[in-house]
Amino acid sequence: MIGVYRTKGELKFVHVKSEKFAGRFTILIFMDDKLSDMEIEEWEDFSNHIKDFKQVGASVVGVCTDSHISMRTMMMSSLKGVSFPIISDRDGDFSRAFGVLNVQDGKFGAARALVVLDQEGRMVHMTLHSEHTRSYPDKVVALIKHLQGEAKDVKKLKDDSKSGSS
Repeated sequence: MIGVYRTKGELKFVHVKSEKFAGRFTILIFMDDKLSDMEIEEWEDFSNHIKDFKQVGASVVGVCTDSHISMRTMMMSSLKGVSFPIISDRDGDFSRAFGVLNVQDGKFGAARALVVLDQEGRMVHMTLHSEHTRSYPDKVVALIKHLQGEAKDVKKLKDDSKSGSS
């Protein structure tokens, strides 16, 4: 998929491949077709916490059903503070795969949603939002830490059962 990414102060078009996120938690933030002030604040808030996400082994990716050209324009104006990549889901297939594609009167766009994928690319969390609700980075970081703890517990149980311990 084609995305827009800010690196060294410049906006660049990049090919975003799922392999880049293998072995890491991935937070997908889906944008609806009406970019509201609350949505801008949410995306900038996540961008301001990129270091926190990196510390827990997670990446943040925005998803929008607009073209990559439109995304670049938004990142030059209303989303100027966003530093994570935003991918263009122009055909809606990516959003449809997560069940967040809205189709009305022949037009489509993604619902406002936050999805967390684990290190193996499995969806482990999804939150749908209205125009009056949003996600908060500190709560998502806490969720990832919790999921990492659960994964360690499961691995320990598997290791113990293999070795015959109880």
